Amino acid sequence: MNNAFKRILAFLIDWNVSLFPFILLFLAVLLPFQESVSPLIALFAASIIVCAMLMFVLRDIIFKNSSIGKRIFGLNIYDKITLQEATKKQKIIRNLFLFLYPLDGIVLLITGETIGDRIAGTAVHTQYSLSLFKASISSETPEYTKKKKYKNLFLVLVTVVCCLVAFIGFIQLSLNAQKDTEEYKLSYEYLISSNSLKQLSAQENDIRINQYSSLTMIHNGDDASIETVKIGFLVSSENFEIVCHNENGAWQVCEDCTLFE
Repeated sequence: MNNAFKRILAFLIDWNVSLFPFILLFLAVLLPFQESVSPLIALFAASIIVCAMLMFVLRDIIFKNSSIGKRIFGLNIYDKITLQEATKKQKIIRNLFLFLYPLDGIVLLITGETIGDRIAGTAVHTQYSLSLFKASISSETPEYTKKKKYKNLFLVLVTVVCCLVAFIGFIQLSLNAQKDTEEYKLSYEYLISSNSLKQLSAQENDIRINQYSSLTMIHNGDDASIETVKIGFLVSSENFEIVCHNENGAWQVCEDCTLFE
């Protein structure tokens, strides 16, 4: 089993040990209060998330200088230059970037290092892989080391850019998928006929969807709930937000709720 694969397994274990129980507890607290959440419950739920994040960042310090996942696979964190055990500051800095997962995992697979390792100047090894790492470092010329550094940096940048493009594309595809819904068509027709759009002298092909969010609201304090959707449009650099309510199975534009910004 190579070093990178051990690191990925260790991360998955740490994720489940450090964050998963807290996420379950967070959901257990909030799910019974979907309609209305008291400030005290919200504060408690927020404190659970903060504790989980702190444990995730400090796990390599809390669990005797090596997280549970790393201890299972005999991994430890070392300073790249001194090849001694990394300082607590370095361990905290590198763990701050683990919230970029799975992007961080992709960078690890391509370059053999995480984004946090590059920024904190750390490397994760077993005792055996550390000895191999020392031997490879000693055999490298300064010129080769410099080229390797630029090559890895280029791969990281390409990976980050590709992931950002894929993420933006996924968001746009998700938004475009809403165009067949009844509430979108109603909002679109309302926007087309609005005076605000006419003032911009905009054409229909200038309209772009940039937001779609839905929630269930309690109406006038009684038990009846109303499905509400907010649809955002971008027209000639102007943002339009239109709110629709589904009442008695029919969608209606809520003119009092409509915001034009």
